[in-house]
Amino acid sequence: MKIPAAKTKNAADLPDKPVWAVVGPEDMTRHQVVEAITARFLDPSFADFDLDTVDASALDANRLLGAWRTLPLGSPRRVVIARNLEDAQAGEIGKLAEGIKQGSQKGCLILDSASETGREMNALVKAADAAG
Repeated sequence: MKIPAAKTKNAADLPDKPVWAVVGPEDMTRHQVVEAITARFLDPSFADFDLDTVDASALDANRLLGAWRTLPLGSPRRVVIARNLEDAQAGEIGKLAEGIKQGSQKGCLILDSASETGREMNALVKAADAAG
């Protein structure tokens, strides 16, 4: 589900979706939305087990998708955050977009990007919308 960064900061307002694309130019606003989504699905006492954060400048789509598809230990969903997707290699973004189509039963993938510019990023945001 694509969510503009300025749309919500309240976790109670968020539906239960497996993929979120948080897109917007303001880092602080995006961070607040990512935190709200994380709070919705992550039990803080299980954060060491059920939360992964990846900087997309070194994105390995297969590893990210594997983490997303891993069952959570004690939270409603396993939360995987991919930050700075605008810095990821186009080929990895394409693999990620294809992998999202296969879904995850108990994962929550948060795609954090300052921009959705470019063919691959556009396809990734569309895949997130379709999955969520």
